Amino acid sequence: IAPLPHPIIGYAGWMGYQMDTELLCLVARAYPDCSLVLVGPSDLPDSNDLGQLQSLPNVFFLGCKDRQELPNYLQAFDVALMPYLLKGHVLSIYPLKLHEYLAAGRAVVSTDLPELQPYGGQVRIAQTHGEFIDHIRDALGDDTPQAIEARVAVARENTWDHRVAEINRVLEQHLSVKSKELAA
Repeated sequence: IAPLPHPIIGYAGWMGYQMDTELLCLVARAYPDCSLVLVGPSDLPDSNDLGQLQSLPNVFFLGCKDRQELPNYLQAFDVALMPYLLKGHVLSIYPLKLHEYLAAGRAVVSTDLPELQPYGGQVRIAQTHGEFIDHIRDALGDDTPQAIEARVAVARENTWDHRVAEINRVLEQHLSVKSKELAA
């Protein structure tokens, strides 16, 4: 990734049927002076959009990387993407990559996944392809130390340790209520 021209607009993760390849083509064409970098295994279904995406000179499929190397790739991104198709079970996914992106301090642009609504203050959520492309423009300039620290702070609030503690709290509360009901 080091020799690729900046700015780098990137995605890291498994690429399959959930990806909006039409949108990725539009992004690459809208930002011809940027590198669109796709890191991870690609199981993208064959389509006209995939063929076009692969042929664009500013699109780079970097393949799988070791998990230990992934933070280095995320640090190289100027903007991190979640370009998901909004249909089927994708509408109910919670993309854990959100917290990886935020932990790296990257500005994030996503399609309108319902589970991301609570993060609207830290994630630019697009309703349309045009809005997605516009959000990238805004995100490219969003790299102040304050903005980066705000994103990292959100990631810190969403570690596995915090999630397990929250699950434990909810279970203890529920068991306490049930225990009182049984005792009555």
